[in-house]
Amino acid sequence: MPDDDRVEHLLLLVGSNPLPNAVAAKVLAKPHATVTLIYSTTLGRRGNPVEQRLKLWLEKQHYKTALRSIDDESNVQQIKAVILAAVQGIQAKDRIAFNYTGGTKAMSVHAHHRLRKWADEQGRSVSMSYLDARKLKLVFDDGKSLDIGDTPIALDEILDLHGRSKKSDRQTLHLPKTAGQLAHVYAQKNARLAWENWLITGLYPDAKKWDKRAGEAVRCSKDAEVILAALFPQKWKSKTALEGVELPWPQGPELTAVIETIRQETQTDSTFNLGVASQNGQFGEPEKLCQWLDGEWLEHWVFQSLQACADLGVHGLGMGLNLPDTEDKAEFQFDVAGVRGYQLFALSCTVSTSRQLCKSKLIEAYLRARQLGGDEARTALVCAYQDPKKLEKETQRDIDTDGRIRVFGEADLPNLPGLIRDWICQQSRIA
Repeated sequence: MPDDDRVEHLLLLVGSNPLPNAVAAKVLAKPHATVTLIYSTTLGRRGNPVEQRLKLWLEKQHYKTALRSIDDESNVQQIKAVILAAVQGIQAKDRIAFNYTGGTKAMSVHAHHRLRKWADEQGRSVSMSYLDARKLKLVFDDGKSLDIGDTPIALDEILDLHGRSKKSDRQTLHLPKTAGQLAHVYAQKNARLAWENWLITGLYPDAKKWDKRAGEAVRCSKDAEVILAALFPQKWKSKTALEGVELPWPQGPELTAVIETIRQETQTDSTFNLGVASQNGQFGEPEKLCQWLDGEWLEHWVFQSLQACADLGVHGLGMGLNLPDTEDKAEFQFDVAGVRGYQLFALSCTVSTSRQLCKSKLIEAYLRARQLGGDEARTALVCAYQDPKKLEKETQRDIDTDGRIRVFGEADLPNLPGLIRDWICQQSRIA
């Protein structure tokens, strides 16, 4: 919105998610305008209250702020009194806007009604609007609308608004060409099985700590993933032990291309020395290389695919984005995430073919993404499941995602850069 159309005073109803309020302020308020936050004292009171987080963010953007509290959001007279108090003393020459996206329904209805009545009584003009999350538009009461999908709010700012910080965030790509080759391997069942056989018979026995109690679990189970978890628990050997491990290369024509690529990128020869490969591949420690070979390569392939969308305005990328727990929020991790405008795109990654595991990762990522990015957030699962459309429809039916999720499966992996690009264009309404 041009600066000439922005206002000197903005009133915002504050809900549980401060992101829509931040977007409304960036769009509607002039630089150094006064933003009044109207909030309920009964909502979001655990930990750092939402209105305080929003106030701090606004002041960093050089807005002036004022706070108006409602003790009982169901009390009509109190809502009207707070609205009336918020506009008292505003000079006649100053323009006013009211965005009622946040707050409860009662707060929206009664605040809107009282402010409209006040404007009519005073002969004042008040611009009233709400944010349409599905269309990425700001919709005004006069029927006009404004595209706001490009309104920039960085990933770190979104985290600040929610009182979250990053415990870890990987930005370094490792073996990018090999990751692309492994995407082709996992798109073909025989090639994937050959690679997984090398992990099971080659990497795991020499690189992981052996669990002597695993025999009973193996004898009692027919589930391949249970057996693998028992035989090779997720504990790698020490750095010193791993540095001396030399592995034979996987065999089979299906893996020729990926082996040649990994040899080139790690500068290794007839055998695969974990110490040499981890240094040449800039992993630092051989354990990180092992984790990469064991499935983390997919995160790097997805991260590359998201990086290729920079010309679409995708920014603030993170990989292995770990958010520690707070007083009122549990710890969780996004495998890969990025932002376009203020719209969060979260991608969960797994090389598993298990429908149950894939679905659980998708649902968790979807719920976490909505906590941070609101209704505008979009979530994708990138996996090796053979029927991604079926999984997508099943999940949509179970949790009513309203088109906010996408599943990329086995056959999609080699073409992921183009598919992720198309998905972002569709969800951000880019022609």
